[in-house]
Amino acid sequence: MVNDSIITITPTNTTSSNNHQMVAFQDPDLPPIDKDDDEYEESFQRSRRKRILVIAVAALLVVGAAIGIVYAAAAPKDASQRSSLDVLVTNTTTTAAPAVLSDEVSVGGTIATTAEPTTEPTPEVTTLEPTPEPTPEMTTATPEPTTETPEPTTATPEPTTTQATTAAPTDAPTTAAPQLESVQVATPPPATTPKPAPVTPPPPPPTAAPTAAPTAAPAPPAPPAPAPIGGNVYRVVNGCAKAQDLIWRSTDLVDHTVNVAPWGSYDLNALDYGVGKNIVIRATANNDATLFEGFYNPAFDVVGGTGGSFWYDISVIPHDCGASWSKCSGSGVGYNAPLNVEIVGTQVGSCSSLYCGGVQCPAGFLVPNDNGKVHACPKGTSFIITFGCATR
Repeated sequence: MVNDSIITITPTNTTSSNNHQMVAFQDPDLPPIDKDDDEYEESFQRSRRKRILVIAVAALLVVGAAIGIVYAAAAPKDASQRSSLDVLVTNTTTTAAPAVLSDEVSVGGTIATTAEPTTEPTPEVTTLEPTPEPTPEMTTATPEPTTETPEPTTATPEPTTTQATTAAPTDAPTTAAPQLESVQVATPPPATTPKPAPVTPPPPPPTAAPTAAPTAAPAPPAPPAPAPIGGNVYRVVNGCAKAQDLIWRSTDLVDHTVNVAPWGSYDLNALDYGVGKNIVIRATANNDATLFEGFYNPAFDVVGGTGGSFWYDISVIPHDCGASWSKCSGSGVGYNAPLNVEIVGTQVGSCSSLYCGGVQCPAGFLVPNDNGKVHACPKGTSFIITFGCATR
């Protein structure tokens, strides 16, 4: 117990030597504080224990409610699974007529009897889970239960040798399932699963017809073998795959035109075009064209004793060109078709075959005074002059 008086310290205005003293008074008439009693402490502990118990009970109730909800949600599915697999039990010691049990299994695990007792107390029993039997393969699928257990889609086959055992009624409820003698489990015959009908494989896709290789374009016909040629001949050949005009003229400045088929030709006597009567041959009537130029000079022998020579050249000089290429380039182009000159006979000195395939071909005259491009062959030589396709 605490003393019956409390000492109170109160500042005063009593003057002292240093003005900093405190005066203590004892008040014997103040009542004691209840919280210091043992009775108050005990009351506080009791209320604390009550609160703890209330919290524990509330927690148990919440847990129990949760377990009940989970079990209630799972129970219909378990019951529907067991309802089609309930076992039938027989009693071999009784002479009473056999009774077929209902397909439903009671929650407490008790078995229905043929005799109805006058009073059927509801026993408080613990649920015994039956030994799980292998689920027979069913040909039809059992629908998922929602809130009620659906009726089984296939009826439970009735046993042929199994009899139900009649359990004697008990006056007092028991807390355990009754003991059964000689319990036999009737295994339902396995359901016959129909064999699936053979599936006819789809026919294979039709085989695509082989694609014929594209027919190659026919090659241009090979030039025919040249006809025999004698001496001193200008043979003019159309080396184009289409017909074109081949034109020649002499000093009379009169054009002579012949339309020649592909690889066709015509011959001219080279001795007819002597001094002062040279010959110029071209493809098409355009004046700016690739030219073959030649004439016969009986007074000059490339080879002694032959009686003369043929002078010839290829010219791609533009029409009305000046003395230099820079002047000629401004007045047009003198080339319009490739030209090949083949020598038939003895090639001596500058006597040789020529070819021009472009505007500034090395074998051709490019300007009027380009005299180094002139060639000479002895009398008796023949010339095969072949023009390609003219571009204008």
